Amino acid sequence: MRSPAEDIYLFRHALTRDGAYQLMPPSTRGRLHALAADALEALEGDERDAASVEAAAHLAHALASTIRESPEAAALAAR
Repeated sequence: MRSPAEDIYLFRHALTRDGAYQLMPPSTRGRLHALAADALEALEGDERDAASVEAAAHLAHALASTIRESPEAAALAAR
């Protein structure tokens, strides 16, 4: 079951969604991915288990955005 908040971010066409995503600065995308991962990790029980793969994907996107934005972060990630 989706919440009303989820309906706000649904797009009728994947190209519209992808275009909107690409218009965001990488730092903004990274922050939003981190927030999404935090929200998914805050779930409990079976919902949290079901969302764990999605949370991991959001964390990976957040990390990739951070590495692109920061040479220092890229150096730390390379260690």
